[in-house]
Amino acid sequence: MSVFITTNRAIIGAALLLPFGGSLWLFAARDAMSASSFAAGASLVLGAAAVSLKTWRSVQPTGSIGQVIHEVDRGAR
Repeated sequence: MSVFITTNRAIIGAALLLPFGGSLWLFAARDAMSASSFAAGASLVLGAAAVSLKTWRSVQPTGSIGQVIHEVDRGAR
């Protein structure tokens, strides 16, 4: 079982590192891409960050079960 976990981590690491590493290089090298490509890439990164943050905040646990019951009762009316 340990071999599969190690293999999966290596595959996931490579699958994430290669695109992000290439994008980071493109953003870091001044003459590697045009201004419009830089703007499109930056807006894509900012949009993905906003969606990720909103999703992360939405899945956080509530303070208590009473809060959940109250919100469900309010939504049913």
